[in-house]
Amino acid sequence: MSKELNIEEIQSNDGEWLTGILESYDNLHDKIILLNITQEDLLDKNENNIEQVGYEVPYGDEDEIEGLIYYYLKKCVEWYDNTRSGIEDLAKEEANLIMEDEEGSENSFLVLLYCQGEYVWSLGG
Repeated sequence: MSKELNIEEIQSNDGEWLTGILESYDNLHDKIILLNITQEDLLDKNENNIEQVGYEVPYGDEDEIEGLIYYYLKKCVEWYDNTRSGIEDLAKEEANLIMEDEEGSENSFLVLLYCQGEYVWSLGG
């Protein structure tokens, strides 16, 4: 029997582990990257198969961030054989949330971790 994915529970209980696995990507400068982890690997705390999705986008360029997220959500439909309507709107909403979270921060890079199209964790610096 497979375990159920509860992103909020993982976020509240595994923040230190999630931060630790994203620290290896902190050599970015003025970039945002998006990483994907499978549900199985997230539940098993296996960071060995995390993959970058798409390209690095300039930090602070909302259109580029939206394009990256849109690309990722389209890939999720392929990878997980699920249908998702309104991907364009979801990408725009997610990009807006990211920019709002980053507003006023002193970050110059951002690493975003997603699982099956859902935000899991991020690290900025």
